[in-house]
Amino acid sequence: MWGPPRVFERYAMLSSTLAGKKRRAHGLLSSRQREIVGLLERRLCNKEIGEGLGISERTVRFHLQNVFDKLGVRDWVSVAELARTTGLAEAEPRRGRSELPRAAEAQVVART
Repeated sequence: MWGPPRVFERYAMLSSTLAGKKRRAHGLLSSRQREIVGLLERRLCNKEIGEGLGISERTVRFHLQNVFDKLGVRDWVSVAELARTTGLAEAEPRRGRSELPRAAEAQVVART
């Protein structure tokens, strides 16, 4: 395979960075944060996540800000992409005090 050396150097750097984030992320995130990341990966909004977990939207934002800080990212798109590529999120979120709202679950099904 031929290509400019800078391209391969950049690829190697990004690959090692992603691998490092994957190793660190599982130990950094609490089970609640991994649960929220899983729901975020399913494209639920903060309000829907809060309703599904029985917590306020403000608490969801608090958890997400901590996730952003721990993973060194700035937005939910980056978190969802990192979760998708590394398996960061919990496979099945715990169902706490309430089930995911039916409308939210319908949106998840419609988007897949």
